[in-house]
Amino acid sequence: MDEPPRLSAEELQSLYWDILERCVNGRTEGHRCPECSGELTCELEEDFQVKIECAACRRTITAQVG
Repeated sequence: MDEPPRLSAEELQSLYWDILERCVNGRTEGHRCPECSGELTCELEEDFQVKIECAACRRTITAQVG
């Protein structure tokens, strides 16, 4: 599949903010990619670092929240 389009940090934050907040609050499963509707894999580290990956479009987001 093609690479996801290049988006600015602000655009990515806007697209993924709700998912990042849900992950920090413990809901790391059942999310869909806002860009392609693929299934997301979300991991929350102890230091509130969230890693989100989409297998379909290959978007990877890593963010420090909190």
